[in-house]
Amino acid sequence: MKHFLGRAAVLLAMATASASPCLAQANSRNVAGAAPPNEIARFAPFLGRYDAAVDWPTRNLKWEGTLELTSEIKGWYIESNLIKETAGPHRQWRLLIAWDGREKKYRVWRFETHTPFPSPEGVVKFDGDNEWHAEWQLPQVSGKTVTHFSRFRLKSRDELDIVTDTLDAEGKRENLGVVTCKRRK
Repeated sequence: MKHFLGRAAVLLAMATASASPCLAQANSRNVAGAAPPNEIARFAPFLGRYDAAVDWPTRNLKWEGTLELTSEIKGWYIESNLIKETAGPHRQWRLLIAWDGREKKYRVWRFETHTPFPSPEGVVKFDGDNEWHAEWQLPQVSGKTVTHFSRFRLKSRDELDIVTDTLDAEGKRENLGVVTCKRRK
């Protein structure tokens, strides 16, 4: 009897484990009756794979790679991924963007092969249909705050520039560099 109960428990566990995937939602675009927010569609003209040339003289960075802007997780997020493909130390810069319906704003998280920002979370704001920027507030050792901007601007359907600069507490702007991107055909 003891052997039978043990075997029955194992069979029940196996049946439960194999049936669990069947309970998963078949269409993740319809989470709890909601579809991905319409605000994510504003990124559509930017989506694609680009050849990228990085030129940041202020940080002595000059390299080539790829930029991919994609809609992820069934349209709920936008991911930007810039990867170095030329010789030298590996570099990668990844952004994950979501629409926060409660706060009515785009939120962005930044990850890169570099010393992390004190807070990887920032905001995204659109400046028309062909331009948006991500910004982060960065506390400095002095106690003041510097705002870090990365502006994505479509020059044409196939050309995208990412201009990055900072704005200090006194209003002084410093251009850090530019990433020039050409859409792959």
